Amino acid sequence: MKDDDLQVLKTVHDFFDASFTRLLWVLGAAFTVIGVVMPVLIQVYQINQASRLQKEMEDRLKTQTEDYNTLNDRAVGAINMMHGEIALIASRNGHESRYGEALKAFSDAVPSYLRVNEQTRHIDPEDMQNGRASITNVEEILRIPGLKSTPDLKLGLDAVDTLLRILSDSPLRRFYEHDIQEIRSLVDSMKE
Repeated sequence: MKDDDLQVLKTVHDFFDASFTRLLWVLGAAFTVIGVVMPVLIQVYQINQASRLQKEMEDRLKTQTEDYNTLNDRAVGAINMMHGEIALIASRNGHESRYGEALKAFSDAVPSYLRVNEQTRHIDPEDMQNGRASITNVEEILRIPGLKSTPDLKLGLDAVDTLLRILSDSPLRRFYEHDIQEIRSLVDSMKE
């Protein structure tokens, strides 16, 4: 009976030994998954999240920068238009001849409004109207009799030449073809 008892005891021992070894392997594998694989998966997830957030922030920053540039260009255009109006009013009221200054201010206003339309990728009627008003003012000043004797005319004509180059190179050129030809004609008559 002792041999049978020993045999039973050995069988129970072997069973528990094998079970305990399997349990250790299962627990080891589980800890490996939890301790190594899970952190790697979490890190991959965090990297993807960080990448997505970075792209979102870059897009938001780009949008805000474009908005800022648009507002800045509109403000610069409006300031140049007001400066041109002031110089034009002063010249018309006989205080001093500031037609060249007015030409420069109106010529400098137009590119600001062109940039707004190019930045926003659509044609804004108000910006087009403001650009058109500045161009009309340039044309009216160039038609003023006796303008050739204005002391600061060179400053204004240089700005008008720059304006013509900008309008000619603009993607919105088709809207200004007639104005480009008219201003060129007026400038050429001034140089004669």
